[in-house]
Amino acid sequence: MLDANLIPDKLTHFSDQPLETLSPFDRTTLDQLHTLGIHLASMAVPALTMRDSAAGRGTRRMAVGLDGGMHNDADRRLLLQRQLSIMWSFAEEFVLGEIDEELALWEPSTNVCTVHRRQDGWVADWPDEDNPPLPEVTIAWLLWHIEWWWSDTISRVTDGTPIAPEDHRWSGGTAGIATAKQQWDTLLAATDLDDPVDWLMPDPQPLWFVASWVNVELTKNLTEINQVKMRRANLHS
Repeated sequence: MLDANLIPDKLTHFSDQPLETLSPFDRTTLDQLHTLGIHLASMAVPALTMRDSAAGRGTRRMAVGLDGGMHNDADRRLLLQRQLSIMWSFAEEFVLGEIDEELALWEPSTNVCTVHRRQDGWVADWPDEDNPPLPEVTIAWLLWHIEWWWSDTISRVTDGTPIAPEDHRWSGGTAGIATAKQQWDTLLAATDLDDPVDWLMPDPQPLWFVASWVNVELTKNLTEINQVKMRRANLHS
């Protein structure tokens, strides 16, 4: 993790440098600065120039400062949307389209959390975290998990109503995740990023913070799905 005491020097170092000219280390540092929600607007350093040639966007300037806030609403929204877009492209190309029911329900061990077909739909197990070892999970459980936390987050943002894990039924595939993504895109494009959300923490959090968690949680779950896929493929190779 980047030492906060080095941030002003690093930001000055990055000032007015096209992104493609930065070293791999500096790109990693820059990613850490964005993740930390830092921005230049409150600092006595020049604005950061970022060049995205691949996307055809040319050169743009992003305000980043040290007060923990991100005051330029367009920059905050763009950052969150583009982070999500990267992971969603990965999900569509390498993950979601390769899952069938057999793979989804494959159990990597005898100690697993999975889903079970009932009359009212697919019901998910919930891990007993007080009695180790923690169970492994099936891909079906991970798909259910993404559907649940994303639907729960959307509900909390729109009307403040949480959705309990036991109340969410898995769609039986990947369609539920695609629907949640569409709903979240609409919400993220139009909702005030500073709106407080009664969320998973004791105190309400601004939407931009919740949206950054969505990006991290989706990344984590997609990685877990791919790990289970690789484990099964290697067992049958």
